[in-house]
Amino acid sequence: MPRDPGYSDIANDQLDEILGLGDHDLYNALIDACDLVFENPGIARAYSSAVMDEDGDIVFRYPVPGRFPYKVFWSIDGPTIEAVFPYRT
Repeated sequence: MPRDPGYSDIANDQLDEILGLGDHDLYNALIDACDLVFENPGIARAYSSAVMDEDGDIVFRYPVPGRFPYKVFWSIDGPTIEAVFPYRT
């Protein structure tokens, strides 16, 4: 899959891995969530919680609808998708 500049290398690798596992429904749900972040970050931010990364930067955590515990981690700059993975809390 070509690398999208709106996605970190980590997020691209995670999405490639999920696609490679053949879980197309999960992959599509993750892409839909990422699309919401890109197309309407204000709505995504309203439904996200915020966490601080190890560098002290704020990263938003958007829950993927219908796919608990998967979350999309994103930064407002860009916006950029930083990571996608199951996260409980």
